[in-house]
Amino acid sequence: SSHSVAQARVFYGGVSGQGLCRAAATEKYLIGKNFTDKGVLAQALKILAGEVGPSAGDRQRDYKRNLVQTLFYKFFLSLQPKSSLDPALESAAEDYVRPVSSGSVEMEGAEDPAEFPVSKPMQKRAALANCTGQTMFTGDLPALQGTLACAFVVSREACCETFALDYSAAVQVRLS
Repeated sequence: SSHSVAQARVFYGGVSGQGLCRAAATEKYLIGKNFTDKGVLAQALKILAGEVGPSAGDRQRDYKRNLVQTLFYKFFLSLQPKSSLDPALESAAEDYVRPVSSGSVEMEGAEDPAEFPVSKPMQKRAALANCTGQTMFTGDLPALQGTLACAFVVSREACCETFALDYSAAVQVRLS
């Protein structure tokens, strides 16, 4: 049919330290499916959620996984015939164009040279690097081999001096 997926390539980036990642299982599922079927979307999102693999130590893991799914959902909506799309979802299928934002604050007496540097607007040194994504924050960096990690541990016995700890599963985790 004209609404059947003949080929599919699903890539996402910026989610893990691996760069561009391919969602091969999602691609395989979509081939031959009718993209106007809401059940196909629901199943594809489930498969995609299992494939999106932010780094284990990434504090934004859930956000990144949801972002990939949201972008896939938006793409899926854009494929739907306009006549079949719920009017409440039409804007979600369109590209959002946002004008460049700007702002200003005017304060009386702020131009007094005796109040420098408060009297003059100054750009933060790292502003351009921050807003263009060039700045690397600690949470963006992969953990180095041998990095020490810690966690809060809840115990049934407070202030105990001897206990057994099975850390065999933790040893199997490979830091990336």
